[in-house]
Amino acid sequence: MLGELHCNIAADIVKFREEISGVPAGLQNTEHNTAAQKTRLVAVEQQLLALQKAQRQHQDSMAVLEDKRRWKNVKVLA
Repeated sequence: MLGELHCNIAADIVKFREEISGVPAGLQNTEHNTAAQKTRLVAVEQQLLALQKAQRQHQDSMAVLEDKRRWKNVKVLA
């Protein structure tokens, strides 16, 4: 679920960059963007960073749960 959201936000950033510049992603010159557009882009990039952090935390939590499950199974077998 988080991976899908991450991909969606990343795609939105690329789309937004193309939209504000009128030039495909690799050919942009951000010097021509207005201050409002830059502010909006920064906000979207901050959302992406927050989502990436949440995704890492979720993966860490899932790893901890998996470790607990494994130890529980080891105790049962012993």
